Amino acid sequence: MAISYIHEPLGERLAKRVVRLLEANRMSPKWDRQLQNPTSLPQWMGSVLEHSIIICVLSPKYVKYFCCEGAPEHRGVQFEARLIVQRLYGHDHSDRCPVIPVATPDFSIDDMPFILKPLRVTRLAENSDAGANELLARVRDAARNSSTNPRSAKARLPMPKESHSLDVMLETVSPTAPLAHDLVRRWCKSLGEDERATPWAFPAAESIIKAVGDVELMRHAAERCLELVEPHEDGQRLRAEILISGRTWYLRAQNEHNRAAWSAREGVDLAESLGDEVLVARGKRALAKIHRRLAERAWGPCRREHLGVAVQLARESLTTFERIDPHGDEVALCRSTLAKVLSVRFGSGWRRSLLRWAEAHAARAAGEIGPDPRRARYDVEILRAEIATGRRKFTEAARILDGVVAELTPRAATSGSCEELLARALLARVVLGRKANRLPSDRDLREAQEAFTRLGLPGPVAECRWLAHASARALPAGIVRQVERWCPDPALRVRVAQAWEHERQIGGRRRLSGRDWQALVSRIRRQEEG
Repeated sequence: MAISYIHEPLGERLAKRVVRLLEANRMSPKWDRQLQNPTSLPQWMGSVLEHSIIICVLSPKYVKYFCCEGAPEHRGVQFEARLIVQRLYGHDHSDRCPVIPVATPDFSIDDMPFILKPLRVTRLAENSDAGANELLARVRDAARNSSTNPRSAKARLPMPKESHSLDVMLETVSPTAPLAHDLVRRWCKSLGEDERATPWAFPAAESIIKAVGDVELMRHAAERCLELVEPHEDGQRLRAEILISGRTWYLRAQNEHNRAAWSAREGVDLAESLGDEVLVARGKRALAKIHRRLAERAWGPCRREHLGVAVQLARESLTTFERIDPHGDEVALCRSTLAKVLSVRFGSGWRRSLLRWAEAHAARAAGEIGPDPRRARYDVEILRAEIATGRRKFTEAARILDGVVAELTPRAATSGSCEELLARALLARVVLGRKANRLPSDRDLREAQEAFTRLGLPGPVAECRWLAHASARALPAGIVRQVERWCPDPALRVRVAQAWEHERQIGGRRRLSGRDWQALVSRIRRQEEG
Protein backbone atom coordinates (compact mmCIF):
# COMPACT_ATOMS: atom_id res chain seq x y z
CA MET A 1 0.00 0.00 0.00
CA ALA A 2 1.14 3.55 -0.76
CA ILE A 3 0.78 6.75 1.29
CA SER A 4 -0.13 9.88 -0.67
CA TYR A 5 0.32 13.07 1.37
CA ILE A 6 1.75 16.57 1.20
CA HIS A 7 4.91 17.86 2.87
CA GLU A 8 3.48 20.23 5.47
CA PRO A 9 3.24 19.75 9.26
CA LEU A 10 -0.32 18.34 9.54
CA GLY A 11 0.03 16.07 6.50
CA GLU A 12 3.38 14.70 7.67
CA ARG A 13 2.12 14.03 11.22
CA LEU A 14 -0.95 12.18 9.98
CA ALA A 15 1.08 10.25 7.40
CA LYS A 16 3.51 9.12 10.14
CA ARG A 17 0.52 8.06 12.25
CA VAL A 18 -0.81 5.94 9.38
CA VAL A 19 2.59 4.35 8.69
CA ARG A 20 3.18 3.46 12.37
CA LEU A 21 -0.29 1.94 12.62
CA LEU A 22 0.16 -0.21 9.52
CA GLU A 23 3.66 -1.35 10.49
CA ALA A 24 2.46 -2.27 13.98
CA ASN A 25 -0.02 -4.63 12.31
CA ARG A 26 2.58 -6.36 10.12
CA MET A 27 1.85 -4.37 6.98
CA SER A 28 4.44 -2.74 4.72
CA PRO A 29 3.36 0.75 3.63
CA LYS A 30 5.41 2.60 1.02
CA TRP A 31 6.08 6.32 1.17
CA ASP A 32 8.78 8.70 -0.02
CA ARG A 33 10.54 8.77 3.40
CA GLN A 34 11.88 5.30 2.55
CA LEU A 35 13.71 6.52 -0.56
CA GLN A 36 17.44 7.14 -0.62
CA ASN A 37 18.75 8.91 -3.76
CA PRO A 38 16.05 7.65 -6.15
CA THR A 39 16.98 7.71 -9.86
CA SER A 40 13.48 8.85 -10.84
CA LEU A 41 10.91 9.93 -8.28
CA PRO A 42 7.98 10.07 -10.80
CA GLN A 43 8.85 6.59 -12.04
CA TRP A 44 8.88 5.27 -8.47
CA MET A 45 5.58 6.98 -7.69
CA GLY A 46 3.98 5.62 -10.85
CA SER A 47 5.09 2.03 -10.23
CA VAL A 48 3.90 2.12 -6.61
CA LEU A 49 0.55 3.83 -7.15
CA GLU A 50 -0.37 1.71 -10.16
CA HIS A 51 -0.76 -1.57 -8.27
CA SER A 52 -1.09 -0.57 -4.59
CA ILE A 53 -3.85 0.35 -2.22
CA ILE A 54 -3.57 4.14 -1.95
CA ILE A 55 -4.16 5.91 1.36
CA CYS A 56 -4.81 9.61 0.70
CA VAL A 57 -3.90 11.68 3.76
CA LEU A 58 -6.23 14.67 3.49
CA SER A 59 -5.04 18.00 4.82
CA PRO A 60 -5.94 21.55 3.73
CA LYS A 61 -2.87 21.95 1.49
CA TYR A 62 -3.25 18.43 0.03
CA VAL A 63 -6.82 19.28 -0.97
CA LYS A 64 -5.74 22.66 -2.39
CA TYR A 65 -3.11 21.22 -4.73
CA PHE A 66 -4.81 17.87 -5.53
CA CYS A 67 -6.58 19.22 -8.60
CA CYS A 68 -4.62 22.44 -9.04
CA GLU A 69 -2.98 21.74 -12.42
CA GLY A 70 -0.09 24.00 -13.37
CA ALA A 71 0.70 25.30 -9.89
CA PRO A 72 4.46 25.90 -9.51
CA GLU A 73 4.69 24.19 -6.10
CA HIS A 74 3.80 20.74 -4.77
CA ARG A 75 3.89 19.20 -8.23
CA GLY A 76 4.34 15.78 -6.62
CA VAL A 77 0.79 15.92 -5.26
CA GLN A 78 -0.51 16.96 -8.68
CA PHE A 79 1.30 14.03 -10.33
CA GLU A 80 -0.08 11.59 -7.72
CA ALA A 81 -3.57 13.06 -8.20
CA ARG A 82 -3.54 12.15 -11.90
CA LEU A 83 -2.56 8.56 -11.07
CA ILE A 84 -5.23 8.33 -8.36
CA VAL A 85 -7.90 9.63 -10.73
CA GLN A 86 -6.91 6.95 -13.26
CA ARG A 87 -7.24 4.28 -10.56
CA LEU A 88 -10.69 5.58 -9.64
CA TYR A 89 -11.89 5.60 -13.26
CA GLY A 90 -10.67 2.04 -13.66
CA HIS A 91 -12.61 0.87 -10.62
CA ASP A 92 -16.36 0.31 -10.52
CA HIS A 93 -17.10 -1.20 -7.10
CA SER A 94 -17.26 1.27 -4.23
CA ASP A 95 -17.05 -1.39 -1.50
CA ARG A 96 -13.67 -2.62 -2.81
CA CYS A 97 -12.13 0.69 -3.79
CA PRO A 98 -8.31 0.77 -3.73
CA VAL A 99 -8.31 4.47 -2.70
CA ILE A 100 -8.90 5.13 1.02
CA PRO A 101 -9.13 8.77 2.18
CA VAL A 102 -7.94 9.44 5.74
CA ALA A 103 -8.36 12.70 7.65
CA THR A 104 -8.41 14.14 11.16
CA PRO A 105 -11.76 14.15 13.04
CA ASP A 106 -12.27 17.89 12.43
CA PHE A 107 -11.78 17.72 8.65
CA SER A 108 -14.80 19.02 6.70
CA ILE A 109 -16.24 16.80 3.95
CA ASP A 110 -17.09 19.92 1.98
CA ASP A 111 -13.36 20.57 1.51
CA MET A 112 -12.70 17.24 -0.22
CA PRO A 113 -11.62 17.16 -3.87
CA PHE A 114 -14.65 16.59 -6.07
CA ILE A 115 -13.33 13.28 -7.48
CA LEU A 116 -12.90 11.86 -3.95
CA LYS A 117 -16.27 12.97 -2.53
CA PRO A 118 -18.09 9.66 -3.29
CA LEU A 119 -15.56 7.82 -1.08
CA ARG A 120 -15.99 7.30 2.65
CA VAL A 121 -13.43 9.16 4.80
CA THR A 122 -11.84 7.35 7.74
CA ARG A 123 -11.35 9.71 10.68
CA LEU A 124 -8.01 8.99 12.34
CA ALA A 125 -7.05 10.77 15.56
CA GLU A 126 -3.41 11.76 16.01
CA ASN A 127 -3.18 11.02 19.75
CA SER A 128 -5.64 8.15 20.29
CA ASP A 129 -6.79 4.86 18.73
CA ALA A 130 -9.96 6.39 17.32
CA GLY A 131 -10.41 5.27 13.72
CA ALA A 132 -7.49 2.83 13.77
CA ASN A 133 -9.59 -0.35 13.59
CA GLU A 134 -11.72 1.08 10.80
CA LEU A 135 -8.65 1.91 8.71
CA LEU A 136 -7.12 -1.53 9.24
CA ALA A 137 -10.38 -3.22 8.30
CA ARG A 138 -10.69 -1.17 5.09
CA VAL A 139 -7.10 -1.91 4.09
CA ARG A 140 -7.54 -5.63 4.67
CA ASP A 141 -10.83 -5.67 2.81
CA ALA A 142 -9.30 -3.87 -0.18
CA ALA A 143 -6.28 -6.19 -0.15
CA ARG A 144 -8.50 -9.25 0.00
CA ASN A 145 -11.18 -8.24 -2.48
CA SER A 146 -9.76 -5.87 -5.06
CA SER A 147 -7.35 -6.15 -7.92
CA THR A 148 -4.86 -4.07 -5.91
CA ASN A 149 -3.76 -7.22 -4.09
CA PRO A 150 -0.33 -8.06 -5.61
CA ARG A 151 -1.15 -11.76 -5.65
CA SER A 152 -4.50 -11.07 -7.25
CA ALA A 153 -3.04 -8.66 -9.81
CA LYS A 154 -0.38 -11.15 -10.79
CA ALA A 155 -2.88 -13.95 -11.11
CA ARG A 156 -5.22 -11.93 -13.28
CA LEU A 157 -2.70 -10.74 -15.87
CA PRO A 158 -3.88 -13.28 -18.48
CA MET A 159 -7.51 -12.32 -17.89
CA PRO A 160 -9.10 -10.50 -20.84
CA LYS A 161 -10.11 -6.90 -20.17
CA GLU A 162 -13.45 -7.01 -22.00
CA SER A 163 -16.40 -5.81 -19.97
CA HIS A 164 -18.21 -9.08 -20.61
CA SER A 165 -15.54 -11.20 -18.85
CA LEU A 166 -17.32 -13.67 -16.57
CA ASP A 167 -14.68 -13.19 -13.86
CA VAL A 168 -15.23 -9.43 -13.82
CA MET A 169 -19.01 -9.85 -13.81
CA LEU A 170 -18.81 -12.21 -10.83
CA GLU A 171 -16.68 -9.78 -8.84
CA THR A 172 -18.99 -6.82 -9.46
CA VAL A 173 -22.43 -8.42 -9.09
CA SER A 174 -24.16 -8.45 -5.72
CA PRO A 175 -24.43 -11.99 -4.21
CA THR A 176 -28.18 -11.49 -3.75
CA ALA A 177 -28.85 -10.14 -7.26
CA PRO A 178 -31.52 -12.11 -9.18
CA LEU A 179 -29.13 -13.13 -11.99
CA ALA A 180 -26.14 -13.91 -9.76
CA HIS A 181 -26.96 -17.63 -9.47
CA ASP A 182 -27.25 -18.08 -13.26
CA LEU A 183 -24.02 -16.14 -13.71
CA VAL A 184 -22.16 -18.58 -11.43
CA ARG A 185 -23.60 -21.50 -13.39
CA ARG A 186 -22.32 -19.98 -16.65
CA TRP A 187 -18.90 -19.34 -15.10
CA CYS A 188 -18.69 -22.84 -13.66
CA LYS A 189 -19.69 -24.44 -16.97
CA SER A 190 -17.07 -22.34 -18.82
CA LEU A 191 -14.13 -23.19 -16.54
CA GLY A 192 -11.31 -24.69 -18.57
CA GLU A 193 -13.16 -24.08 -21.86
CA ASP A 194 -13.46 -20.29 -22.06
CA GLU A 195 -10.61 -17.88 -21.26
CA ARG A 196 -13.15 -15.45 -19.77
CA ALA A 197 -13.68 -17.85 -16.83
CA THR A 198 -10.77 -18.68 -14.49
CA PRO A 199 -10.49 -20.27 -11.00
CA TRP A 200 -9.39 -16.89 -9.61
CA ALA A 201 -13.01 -15.78 -9.48
CA PHE A 202 -13.83 -18.56 -6.99
CA PRO A 203 -14.02 -16.24 -3.90
CA ALA A 204 -16.69 -14.13 -5.65
CA ALA A 205 -18.55 -17.23 -6.84
CA GLU A 206 -18.35 -18.73 -3.35
CA SER A 207 -20.19 -15.75 -1.83
CA ILE A 208 -23.00 -16.08 -4.36
CA ILE A 209 -23.30 -19.86 -3.97
CA LYS A 210 -23.49 -19.61 -0.18
CA ALA A 211 -26.11 -16.86 -0.43
CA VAL A 212 -28.19 -19.16 -2.64
CA GLY A 213 -27.40 -22.33 -0.66
CA ASP A 214 -26.72 -24.50 -3.73
CA VAL A 215 -24.66 -27.40 -2.35
CA GLU A 216 -24.34 -29.23 -5.66
CA LEU A 217 -23.12 -26.12 -7.49
CA MET A 218 -20.50 -25.55 -4.78
CA ARG A 219 -19.29 -29.13 -5.20
CA HIS A 220 -18.93 -28.75 -8.95
CA ALA A 221 -17.26 -25.32 -8.72
CA ALA A 222 -14.80 -26.31 -5.98
CA GLU A 223 -13.72 -29.56 -7.61
CA ARG A 224 -13.35 -27.99 -11.05
CA CYS A 225 -11.28 -25.08 -9.67
CA LEU A 226 -9.04 -27.48 -7.74
CA GLU A 227 -8.33 -29.29 -11.01
CA LEU A 228 -7.42 -26.08 -12.85
CA VAL A 229 -5.51 -24.12 -10.20
CA GLU A 230 -1.82 -23.69 -11.00
CA PRO A 231 0.97 -25.06 -8.75
CA HIS A 232 2.84 -21.76 -8.17
CA GLU A 233 2.67 -19.97 -4.79
CA ASP A 234 -0.36 -17.83 -5.63
CA GLY A 235 -2.13 -20.88 -7.00
CA GLN A 236 -1.38 -22.81 -3.82
CA ARG A 237 -2.87 -20.01 -1.73
CA LEU A 238 -6.03 -20.13 -3.85
CA ARG A 239 -6.07 -23.91 -3.51
CA ALA A 240 -5.97 -23.60 0.29
CA GLU A 241 -8.88 -21.13 0.18
CA ILE A 242 -10.95 -23.46 -2.04
CA LEU A 243 -10.26 -26.43 0.25
CA ILE A 244 -11.32 -24.48 3.36
CA SER A 245 -14.21 -22.42 2.02
CA GLY A 246 -15.45 -24.60 -0.84
CA ARG A 247 -14.88 -28.33 -0.51
CA THR A 248 -15.18 -28.31 3.28
CA TRP A 249 -18.43 -26.32 3.07
CA TYR A 250 -20.25 -28.66 0.70
CA LEU A 251 -18.99 -31.80 2.49
CA ARG A 252 -20.33 -30.44 5.81
CA ALA A 253 -23.66 -29.69 4.13
CA GLN A 254 -23.80 -33.27 2.82
CA ASN A 255 -23.16 -34.59 6.35
CA GLU A 256 -19.78 -36.07 5.31
CA HIS A 257 -17.94 -34.61 8.27
CA ASN A 258 -14.96 -36.98 8.26
CA ARG A 259 -14.13 -36.09 4.66
CA ALA A 260 -14.73 -32.41 5.46
CA ALA A 261 -12.19 -32.65 8.31
CA TRP A 262 -9.56 -34.07 5.93
CA SER A 263 -10.23 -31.26 3.44
CA ALA A 264 -10.02 -28.51 6.07
CA ARG A 265 -6.84 -29.98 7.56
CA GLU A 266 -5.21 -30.11 4.12
CA GLY A 267 -6.13 -26.46 3.57
CA VAL A 268 -4.75 -25.44 6.97
CA ASP A 269 -1.47 -27.28 6.38
CA LEU A 270 -1.08 -25.61 3.00
CA ALA A 271 -1.88 -22.15 4.42
CA GLU A 272 0.65 -22.69 7.24
CA SER A 273 3.36 -23.56 4.71
CA LEU A 274 2.59 -20.29 2.89
CA GLY A 275 2.54 -18.23 6.10
CA ASP A 276 -1.05 -17.02 5.56
CA GLU A 277 -2.29 -16.73 9.15
CA VAL A 278 -5.75 -15.46 8.13
CA LEU A 279 -6.44 -18.58 6.07
CA VAL A 280 -5.02 -20.73 8.87
CA ALA A 281 -7.41 -19.14 11.38
CA ARG A 282 -10.39 -19.60 9.05
CA GLY A 283 -9.45 -23.22 8.50
CA LYS A 284 -9.21 -23.84 12.24
CA ARG A 285 -12.65 -22.29 12.72
CA ALA A 286 -14.03 -24.62 10.04
CA LEU A 287 -12.36 -27.59 11.77
CA ALA A 288 -13.89 -26.53 15.10
CA LYS A 289 -17.36 -26.61 13.49
CA ILE A 290 -16.67 -30.06 12.04
CA HIS A 291 -15.46 -31.52 15.34
CA ARG A 292 -18.53 -30.06 17.06
CA ARG A 293 -20.77 -31.89 14.60
CA LEU A 294 -18.76 -35.10 15.02
CA ALA A 295 -19.11 -34.75 18.80
CA GLU A 296 -22.88 -34.40 18.51
CA ARG A 297 -23.00 -37.81 16.85
CA ALA A 298 -20.26 -39.56 18.84
CA TRP A 299 -20.36 -41.43 22.15
CA GLY A 300 -18.24 -41.71 25.29
CA PRO A 301 -14.50 -40.93 25.09
CA CYS A 302 -14.73 -40.20 21.35
CA ARG A 303 -17.31 -37.49 22.02
CA ARG A 304 -15.15 -35.88 24.71
CA GLU A 305 -12.12 -35.95 22.41
CA HIS A 306 -13.96 -34.20 19.57
CA LEU A 307 -15.27 -31.53 21.94
CA GLY A 308 -11.82 -30.89 23.40
CA VAL A 309 -10.33 -30.46 19.93
CA ALA A 310 -13.21 -28.18 18.88
CA VAL A 311 -12.73 -25.90 21.91
CA GLN A 312 -8.98 -25.67 21.31
CA LEU A 313 -9.35 -24.85 17.60
CA ALA A 314 -12.08 -22.27 18.19
CA ARG A 315 -9.97 -20.50 20.81
CA GLU A 316 -6.86 -20.51 18.60
CA SER A 317 -8.84 -19.01 15.74
CA LEU A 318 -10.39 -16.40 18.05
CA THR A 319 -6.96 -15.44 19.44
CA THR A 320 -5.54 -14.93 15.95
CA PHE A 321 -8.37 -12.71 14.74
CA GLU A 322 -8.42 -10.71 17.98
CA ARG A 323 -4.77 -9.88 17.35
CA ILE A 324 -5.32 -9.00 13.67
CA ASP A 325 -8.54 -6.99 14.01
CA PRO A 326 -10.20 -7.02 17.46
CA HIS A 327 -13.44 -5.46 16.21
CA GLY A 328 -13.85 -7.31 12.90
CA ASP A 329 -16.57 -9.72 11.83
CA GLU A 330 -14.14 -12.65 11.95
CA VAL A 331 -13.86 -12.24 15.73
CA ALA A 332 -17.65 -12.36 16.05
CA LEU A 333 -17.83 -15.52 13.91
CA CYS A 334 -15.20 -17.19 16.10
CA ARG A 335 -17.13 -16.27 19.26
CA SER A 336 -20.27 -17.77 17.73
CA THR A 337 -18.42 -21.00 16.92
CA LEU A 338 -16.97 -21.20 20.44
CA ALA A 339 -20.43 -20.60 21.94
CA LYS A 340 -21.87 -23.49 19.89
CA VAL A 341 -19.10 -25.83 21.03
CA LEU A 342 -19.59 -24.87 24.68
CA SER A 343 -23.35 -25.46 24.43
CA VAL A 344 -22.76 -28.95 23.00
CA ARG A 345 -20.23 -29.62 25.74
CA PHE A 346 -22.85 -28.67 28.33
CA GLY A 347 -25.30 -31.08 26.69
CA SER A 348 -22.72 -33.86 27.14
CA GLY A 349 -23.05 -33.62 30.90
CA TRP A 350 -20.39 -31.02 31.67
CA ARG A 351 -20.85 -28.37 34.32
CA ARG A 352 -23.65 -25.85 33.93
CA SER A 353 -21.30 -22.85 33.89
CA LEU A 354 -20.45 -23.79 30.28
CA LEU A 355 -23.92 -22.71 29.21
CA ARG A 356 -23.42 -19.33 30.88
CA TRP A 357 -20.10 -18.91 29.05
CA ALA A 358 -21.76 -19.90 25.79
CA GLU A 359 -24.49 -17.33 26.43
CA ALA A 360 -21.89 -14.61 27.09
CA HIS A 361 -19.92 -15.41 23.90
CA ALA A 362 -23.10 -15.49 21.80
CA ALA A 363 -24.26 -12.14 23.20
CA ARG A 364 -20.87 -10.54 22.42
CA ALA A 365 -20.92 -12.02 18.91
CA ALA A 366 -24.40 -10.58 18.30
CA GLY A 367 -23.18 -7.14 19.36
CA GLU A 368 -20.05 -7.31 17.21
CA ILE A 369 -21.78 -8.48 14.04
CA GLY A 370 -24.23 -5.59 14.12
CA PRO A 371 -27.80 -5.15 12.90
CA ASP A 372 -27.23 -5.67 9.17
CA PRO A 373 -29.45 -8.35 7.56
CA ARG A 374 -26.71 -10.91 7.08
CA ARG A 375 -26.59 -14.67 7.53
CA ALA A 376 -24.12 -14.40 10.42
CA ARG A 377 -26.51 -12.23 12.42
CA TYR A 378 -29.44 -14.64 12.04
CA ASP A 379 -27.16 -17.58 12.83
CA VAL A 380 -26.10 -15.97 16.11
CA GLU A 381 -29.69 -15.04 16.99
CA ILE A 382 -30.84 -18.65 16.53
CA LEU A 383 -27.90 -19.79 18.67
CA ARG A 384 -28.88 -17.33 21.41
CA ALA A 385 -32.42 -18.71 21.35
CA GLU A 386 -31.14 -22.30 21.61
CA ILE A 387 -28.96 -21.37 24.59
CA ALA A 388 -31.86 -19.51 26.22
CA THR A 389 -33.96 -22.67 25.80
CA GLY A 390 -31.23 -24.70 27.49
CA ARG A 391 -31.18 -22.20 30.38
CA ARG A 392 -34.99 -22.41 30.58
CA LYS A 393 -35.44 -18.78 29.58
CA PHE A 394 -38.39 -19.76 27.43
CA THR A 395 -39.94 -16.29 27.03
CA GLU A 396 -36.66 -14.80 25.80
CA ALA A 397 -36.10 -17.72 23.40
CA ALA A 398 -39.61 -17.38 21.97
CA ARG A 399 -39.16 -13.64 21.46
CA ILE A 400 -35.88 -14.12 19.57
CA LEU A 401 -37.21 -16.93 17.37
CA ASP A 402 -40.45 -15.15 16.53
CA GLY A 403 -38.46 -12.11 15.39
CA VAL A 404 -36.11 -14.21 13.25
CA VAL A 405 -39.00 -16.11 11.63
CA ALA A 406 -40.85 -12.87 10.87
CA GLU A 407 -37.77 -11.36 9.17
CA LEU A 408 -36.75 -14.46 7.20
CA THR A 409 -40.16 -15.62 5.96
CA PRO A 410 -40.42 -13.11 3.06
CA ARG A 411 -36.79 -13.74 2.04
CA ALA A 412 -36.84 -17.53 2.07
CA ALA A 413 -38.58 -17.76 -1.31
CA THR A 414 -35.67 -16.10 -3.14
CA SER A 415 -32.64 -17.26 -1.12
CA GLY A 416 -31.61 -20.80 -0.24
CA SER A 417 -29.46 -19.46 2.58
CA CYS A 418 -32.44 -17.65 4.13
CA GLU A 419 -34.59 -20.75 3.61
CA GLU A 420 -32.10 -22.83 5.59
CA LEU A 421 -31.96 -20.26 8.39
CA LEU A 422 -35.76 -20.09 8.52
CA ALA A 423 -35.97 -23.89 8.75
CA ARG A 424 -33.44 -23.86 11.61
CA ALA A 425 -35.46 -21.21 13.44
CA LEU A 426 -38.66 -23.24 13.00
CA LEU A 427 -36.87 -26.36 14.25
CA ALA A 428 -35.57 -24.44 17.28
CA ARG A 429 -39.14 -23.30 17.97
CA VAL A 430 -40.31 -26.93 17.96
CA VAL A 431 -37.57 -27.86 20.45
CA LEU A 432 -38.57 -24.87 22.58
CA GLY A 433 -42.16 -26.14 22.67
CA ARG A 434 -41.00 -29.56 23.87
CA LYS A 435 -38.71 -28.14 26.56
CA ALA A 436 -41.40 -25.75 27.82
CA ASN A 437 -44.01 -28.55 27.90
CA ARG A 438 -46.06 -26.79 25.25
CA LEU A 439 -47.79 -28.46 22.35
CA PRO A 440 -45.21 -28.44 19.50
CA SER A 441 -46.30 -26.90 16.22
CA ASP A 442 -46.78 -29.61 13.58
CA ARG A 443 -46.76 -26.91 10.92
CA ASP A 444 -43.33 -25.62 12.01
CA LEU A 445 -41.91 -29.13 12.01
CA ARG A 446 -43.41 -29.99 8.63
CA GLU A 447 -42.18 -26.78 6.98
CA ALA A 448 -38.69 -27.22 8.44
CA GLN A 449 -38.42 -30.81 7.21
CA GLU A 450 -39.65 -29.88 3.72
CA ALA A 451 -37.10 -27.04 3.50
CA PHE A 452 -34.18 -29.21 4.65
CA THR A 453 -35.22 -31.90 2.15
CA ARG A 454 -35.32 -29.39 -0.72
CA LEU A 455 -31.87 -28.10 0.25
CA GLY A 456 -30.41 -31.61 0.43
CA LEU A 457 -29.35 -31.48 4.11
CA PRO A 458 -29.66 -35.03 5.52
CA GLY A 459 -28.62 -34.22 9.10
CA PRO A 460 -31.39 -31.70 9.86
CA VAL A 461 -33.91 -33.90 8.00
CA ALA A 462 -33.14 -36.78 10.39
CA GLU A 463 -33.55 -34.44 13.37
CA CYS A 464 -36.98 -33.37 12.08
CA ARG A 465 -38.03 -36.99 11.60
CA TRP A 466 -36.97 -37.85 15.14
CA LEU A 467 -38.87 -34.89 16.59
CA ALA A 468 -41.93 -36.08 14.66
CA HIS A 469 -41.62 -39.48 16.39
CA ALA A 470 -41.05 -37.85 19.78
CA SER A 471 -43.97 -35.46 19.36
CA ALA A 472 -46.44 -38.14 18.25
CA ARG A 473 -46.96 -39.21 21.90
CA ALA A 474 -46.56 -42.84 20.81
CA LEU A 475 -43.27 -43.02 22.75
CA PRO A 476 -43.30 -42.32 26.50
CA ALA A 477 -41.47 -39.12 27.50
CA GLY A 478 -39.02 -41.07 29.67
CA ILE A 479 -38.10 -43.38 26.79
CA VAL A 480 -37.62 -40.36 24.50
CA ARG A 481 -35.12 -38.86 26.93
CA GLN A 482 -33.30 -42.17 27.27
CA VAL A 483 -33.03 -42.70 23.50
CA GLU A 484 -31.73 -39.13 23.07
CA ARG A 485 -29.09 -39.77 25.73
CA TRP A 486 -28.06 -43.15 24.25
CA CYS A 487 -28.12 -41.97 20.61
CA PRO A 488 -26.54 -38.55 20.01
CA ASP A 489 -27.05 -38.95 16.25
CA PRO A 490 -30.67 -38.10 15.22
CA ALA A 491 -30.45 -40.50 12.26
CA LEU A 492 -29.67 -43.34 14.67
CA ARG A 493 -32.64 -42.35 16.85
CA VAL A 494 -34.92 -42.57 13.82
CA ARG A 495 -33.69 -46.08 13.02
CA VAL A 496 -34.27 -47.11 16.64
CA ALA A 497 -37.83 -45.76 16.52
CA GLN A 498 -38.45 -47.55 13.23
CA ALA A 499 -37.14 -50.83 14.70
CA TRP A 500 -39.44 -50.39 17.71
CA GLU A 501 -42.40 -49.75 15.41
CA HIS A 502 -41.53 -52.86 13.39
CA GLU A 503 -41.32 -55.06 16.50
CA ARG A 504 -44.59 -53.65 17.79
CA GLN A 505 -46.37 -54.48 14.54
CA ILE A 506 -44.82 -57.93 14.19
CA GLY A 507 -44.83 -59.06 17.80
CA GLY A 508 -47.79 -57.10 19.04
CA ARG A 509 -45.81 -55.63 21.94
CA ARG A 510 -47.01 -52.10 22.66
CA ARG A 511 -44.56 -51.20 25.44
CA LEU A 512 -40.94 -52.07 26.14
CA SER A 513 -39.09 -51.76 29.40
CA GLY A 514 -36.05 -49.55 29.75
CA ARG A 515 -33.79 -52.60 29.55
CA ASP A 516 -35.51 -53.71 26.33
CA TRP A 517 -34.98 -50.27 24.82
CA GLN A 518 -31.30 -50.34 25.78
CA ALA A 519 -30.91 -53.72 24.10
CA LEU A 520 -32.67 -52.40 21.02
CA VAL A 521 -30.36 -49.38 20.86
CA SER A 522 -27.28 -51.58 21.29
CA ARG A 523 -28.40 -53.84 18.45
CA ILE A 524 -29.00 -50.93 16.05
CA ARG A 525 -25.63 -49.38 16.95
CA ARG A 526 -23.83 -52.67 16.29
CA GLN A 527 -25.53 -52.87 12.90
CA GLU A 528 -24.39 -49.33 12.09
CA GLU A 529 -20.81 -50.11 13.09
CA GLY A 530 -20.85 -53.16 10.81
